[in-house]
This record gives sequence, structure tokens and C-alpha cells, in this order.
Amino acid sequence: MAQPDPGKDAKRIKRMAEGIDLPEDDLRKMQIEMQIDLGLDLRSSPDEVHRVAREQDEAHQAEMNALLEQLKDKPPEVRERILEELERTSADKSVFETAAKAKVVEEKPEPAPLEPDPAEATPPEDTARVDSKVALVIADDNMHAWLSVTPPQNGGRAPNVRVLEEYLKRKGVVWGVDKKRLQLIATEVAEKNRQVTDFEIATGRPVEEGQNAEIIVKFEKIEPGEFRGALDLTDVVAIGRAIKGMPLLQLKPAISGRNGMTVRGEEIKAADVKSLQIETRRNTRRAGDLIVPEIDGIVYLYESAIMVKAYADAEVQVELDDEKMNAFANLIPAIGDGLKLTLEMTREALRNTGITSGIDERMLADAIAKCEADKMPLSRLPVAKGTMPVNGADGKIMFRIRMQGSNEPVEKDGGRVDYREKDSIINIDENTLIAVQFPAQKKVSDGITVTGDPIPGKDGNPVEIKVGKNIESKPNDRGHTEYYSKISGQVVFADGVLDVEPLFVVEKNVDMSVGNIDFVGNVLVKGNVNDDFTVKAGGDIEVRGTVSAAHLVAGRDIYIKGGVVARSAGGLRAGNNAVVRFAENASIIANNTITIDRAAMLSEVAAGNAVICKKEKGQIIGGHTIARNLIEVKELGSSSGTKTEVTIGMDFFQMEQLNRLTEELQKFTRALEKIDGVLEKMEKARLQDGSIPAEIAASHTDLLQKKLLVQRKLHDIRKQKVNVLMEVADNRAGELIVLGTLYTDVKINLGKTSHETHEQRDRQHVHADQQTGKLVIEPWVPAHDSGKRS
Repeated sequence: MAQPDPGKDAKRIKRMAEGIDLPEDDLRKMQIEMQIDLGLDLRSSPDEVHRVAREQDEAHQAEMNALLEQLKDKPPEVRERILEELERTSADKSVFETAAKAKVVEEKPEPAPLEPDPAEATPPEDTARVDSKVALVIADDNMHAWLSVTPPQNGGRAPNVRVLEEYLKRKGVVWGVDKKRLQLIATEVAEKNRQVTDFEIATGRPVEEGQNAEIIVKFEKIEPGEFRGALDLTDVVAIGRAIKGMPLLQLKPAISGRNGMTVRGEEIKAADVKSLQIETRRNTRRAGDLIVPEIDGIVYLYESAIMVKAYADAEVQVELDDEKMNAFANLIPAIGDGLKLTLEMTREALRNTGITSGIDERMLADAIAKCEADKMPLSRLPVAKGTMPVNGADGKIMFRIRMQGSNEPVEKDGGRVDYREKDSIINIDENTLIAVQFPAQKKVSDGITVTGDPIPGKDGNPVEIKVGKNIESKPNDRGHTEYYSKISGQVVFADGVLDVEPLFVVEKNVDMSVGNIDFVGNVLVKGNVNDDFTVKAGGDIEVRGTVSAAHLVAGRDIYIKGGVVARSAGGLRAGNNAVVRFAENASIIANNTITIDRAAMLSEVAAGNAVICKKEKGQIIGGHTIARNLIEVKELGSSSGTKTEVTIGMDFFQMEQLNRLTEELQKFTRALEKIDGVLEKMEKARLQDGSIPAEIAASHTDLLQKKLLVQRKLHDIRKQKVNVLMEVADNRAGELIVLGTLYTDVKINLGKTSHETHEQRDRQHVHADQQTGKLVIEPWVPAHDSGKRS
């Protein structure tokens, strides 16, 4: 049986180790800090890491013991709860266990047997017999071949056509063989038993000679003296006048001959024919066997080429733009012996157009020389340029923030678009630089057109800005004015007035036309907040309508003039107070006080201080209401027996923190279990000498350090949880005041004590006994009646 491959196992375990990542990004930074604190790195030995682990465990235990000393003064039920929590979250596995690794025996494959060499086949012997005699005569010029064949004697065999063809091939006769004559010979010899002598059987092909090419001149030849100026007649055979479209030459191409062929298949080349090549150069083209000019001019005929040159004087064309600030010239060079382009010719053309200023004569002279040298026209050459006046810069306002959102949906990661999230609100913080004002500048200089007309310069136009609400202006060291916000809010710039508004107003409803709101100041919604929308404010939120299944989060207070009908899908969270008229199937959380005027039905209500529900009907029916100090209500529960729960003396936000710490404990405990699982496999992979395989040694050390880190993180979380639990245990204050009726099926919680009502009572007061901390229910007597309350 094949043994396991240690190298392959090591690679697999290494991949598993590298696949374990730390649960949170900040742990990577903690890992580096821990390595520095403890003096560890990847070169540390497992024994060194083990020693550090023991020291860390001892330190953690000592720290936890000191923390538990504080439990001595707590009630027994509190100590029991905290100790149970510690026991439940403190179990760790051992890291260092060793296991032997079996030897690996390699199985070598058996060599494949050699294949025997194949036996060589013995070729069969072939024998043949000739009964007739065949003779061949070939002419000296190899253009003819004659065949002679004797008939067979005494019953011998006569040759057939195939045998005669093979004979001719062996003798070298491969071309011009007449197969019909071969058949005739075979018939004469085989059937008629006659002898065939000197019978012509193959004939060569003679050479056919070709014809030389010819060029026929069609244009009228003219003497050079008839043209003005000096013409370049180098290598010229003839010149004449070219008329566009009229033929200049006719070309008769050469006709090649045909090569001959001997009966032996040898080619006899025909004599070469003389071909005449004529190159069509400038302004000429071929039209069948004719060469025609494309323009009128002078035709130049050379030994092997022909061309046509135009014949014209140089020309200067001047253009002027509407503003008279730019002049352009088209320079057309002379053709043939026409009048050449000169600087004086160009100056005269500019003067005739009225151009007297800004002429670039140096550039113009270079352009003229290039134009005549290249014999190519230059178009729209800028020959003169006016001088624009240098006006003073206008005053301007440069905004240092984005002044207006696009009101477009925001694209999330992965390309997903949430049409409720819109780029509509631009928030700024207090003391933000909003804008810089730059003053207008005086003119620098006047200008002039290319025709010499003056252009007066202008001073810059100033820009005015008025300081509005919550704006502070300051001059800077460069003579500019800077505008800062005095508060956090939204910048408004209208009619030259700059304001910072602490209030964002929604004139109607929060719906798809507005999108979700996230504002640093206060938010006022004059209508309703519809389903699935979010309103966040750094200050207060006021809604004059109702709130549906939406989410409202405020840094300070929330005021809902109508009610909250959340259908268990929305709610409010206020950093200070929350005031609503009624709540139905809603979640309302406030750090301080929650005031509900009419009723809270089937809702989750939690306040860091108090829940007050005593205006109008003042009902709390169903759901769960939590307050640390006070719940004051007219009617608690209902006559129909709706299950209702209230909790006093508990800090809801401490409970949130406990839940978060519990989730973190579970997350890091799972990470620890994964690390221990891979470490166990690494220990089992140890070699016979007890060492970890080299392929996973570095991963082994790194994983041990990750375990130390996770254990340290778990210890920190447990400490936080114990501290919070002890704080919760100290929350023995809190009271419930029912001003009207306390109905049945109401569960009242205070600390670890609970009570469920089974009979209807009026005007009740629930609080903790000062000595035992247990829940007490007694009739409510106002302070002015009994002197008990102050």
C-alpha cells in the first residue's frame, strides 16, 4: 500500500495555515505591536513562543483575579452570574502536542519490457522475358524519334503500348510521343506479325519568335526657345506643349515568342524581345495603351520617362479676420520660368490690403525661400498678428467646497445603485473655509490691430459678496478675503449673499424625489417620512407629519408631531430626547427621555433616563418598554390582556454593549478553534526526530503567534464584559409609576427580579427595596400627599 507523501501533506497544511486570516483588520496592527512587546518574530522557536504563552496566561489570570476581587461586595446572584459568564467563555485548547509521523516508502515502478525488432520481409523476386526486339533512332537535333520493332518468333510475346511507352522513357523520349502511332505499331507487330522499321513516333515543337515593343510620339515637338525663361533640359529627348486629355504617347507592348521543346523534354528558348518601359511622372497618367496629360503645360520626354510641368507666375493672396487682429497669406510658387516669389512682392500685397503693423518679416522671408525651394504652396501662413490689450483681471470668488449636490443616485460598491441614496446635501463643519474673494485688477496695457488701429484696455470688473448668517470674513496675507462658517450646516449662496443654514428643510414628504437625508445640522420635514427612507441629523429632527416604516437618527432630539407607524420595520434613535404623539409597531431609542403623548402600541421603547406617557390617553400596550430611572404612564397594558413588558433600573445601552461583546467573543472563539485545528495537524506532521517539516516551520511559528494574539483579544473582551456586568449590577435604581390603571398580563422587570400582574390595580408604584434590591409594588402616593416623595 502506498505511504503518505510528507512533502504533499506539508504543502496542504501550509495552505490551510495561510488561509486563516484574523477576524478584524486592526488585529494585524495589534499583531505587530505584540511581536515588538514580546520580542517575537518568525525566527522565534516554538519553545520560545510556548514560554511567552505561559507568561501571558499567568498575567491574564492575575489580572482577572484582581478584577474578581471587586465581586466580593456584590450580591450573591450578581457574583454567580458573572462567574458563570467567565466560565462559559474562558476555555482554551492546548497548543503543543507532538505526534510521530510514519516513514514514507517509495514504490518504484517496474521497467517496461523491450519490444522485439520486426523481421525484415524478403522482397519477392521478379523475372521478365522479351520476345520482340525494339530499336530507337533519335535525330541529331532531338526533334524527331523513329521506332523499329521485330515481330515475335515461335509463339513469343509481342510488346503492347504500355511496354513501348516504358521503353521510350528509358531511352529519354518523354515529349511529343504519339500514342495512336504506338497503338498502330503494337497492332502491326502483335496481330499482323509484321516488322515496323523507322516509324516516326515522337516530334518536337519548333521555336516561335516574338515582336519588339514600340513607342509612338503623339504630341507636337517644339523648340525650347519658344518658351520664356530657362528650362531644365537635362537628359530631355524632346519637349512640347501638353493639352489636358490629348494623348502624348502610344505604347505598343512587346509580344513574346514561344519556346520550342525536343522529344527528350529539353526546352529551346525563343529569342528575347526588346521591351520599352516608360515612367509616367508628374501630371501624367496611363489610359489603356496611351499616356495623357492631367493639366495643360510643357511636356518633357526622357529616354524612359515622361512628365508635364505647369507654367505660371508666383502669386500672393492675403486674408484678414473680422477683428483685424490676424493676417494670413497664401504663397503660391512660380511654375516653370514664371515670375519668382519675392519678399518685396509679399510686402506689396500686404500694403495693398492695409496691413502695416505686427508683420513678421523674418518668418515671411524664410517661408518664401522654402516655398520656392520646395515648389509647394503654403496656405494660411500667419504673416501679421495684432497685439491684444492686457485687461485687468475681474474679481472672482473661488469656492473651496462643493456648493451643490447633483441629486443623482449614488453608486455603491460593485456597481449597485440605491435610488434612495442621492447626492443632494453638502454638509460642512464649523470653521470650514467656504470661499476666497479675489479683488479686481487694473488694466496692464492697450492693444493694436494689424491695420494700425488702437485697442484700449479695460480695468477688471469687481465681484461683490455679502456676508449673511453664520459667516465670518477674514483678510489673508495676500490681500484676499476668506469666508469661514461659524457653525456646522449647509451653505446657501443666493443673490450675492452667503449664508450657512443650520436647518435643512424638506417642504413636502421624504420620498423618491428627495431621497435619504444625512445632514450635520437640524432637519425639518414639513410632510411625512415614507417607507424605507432614512433621515440622519447631527442636531434635531422635526417631522410635522407621520413616520412610516422609516429610520430616523438624530444627534440630539427627535420631534414627531404625528405618530410613528413602523409595522415592525422602522424606528427612531435620538442622542438626547424623543417626543412623539403615538407609536405603533415601532422601535424608539433615546439616550435621555422619551415622551409619548397618546399611546405606544406593540412597540420597543428604550430610554437612558425616562419614558413619559401621561398626556392624552397615555397608554403603553404590548411590546417592551425599558428605562434606567423612570417609566411614568397613565395606562399600562389593556383590558383585553395584551402581553406587555416593562424593565426599569437597566441601562439599554449597556445591554447593547454586552450583546456586542458577546458577538465578539463568539467570533474570536471560532477563530481560535480554526487555529487550534491547523496546529494539531502541524503537530501530527512532525518528523521522526521530533522537528516540524521545513516547509511549514515559518507558518507554524506565525500561527502560534496568531493564537497568542487571539487569546490576548479574548482576554480583553472578557475584562470589558465583566466591567459592564458589574456596572449593570449596580443599577438598582429606577421606578415605575402608573397614574391610572395597571392591567393584567404585564411583566415588570427590575434587576433579576420579575413580577407578572394577575389582577387589575389603580395608581401603582414599582421600585427596588433599598435593603434587598427586590421588586416592590405598592400604591402610588404623590409626594405632596404623603411627604414620601420629594
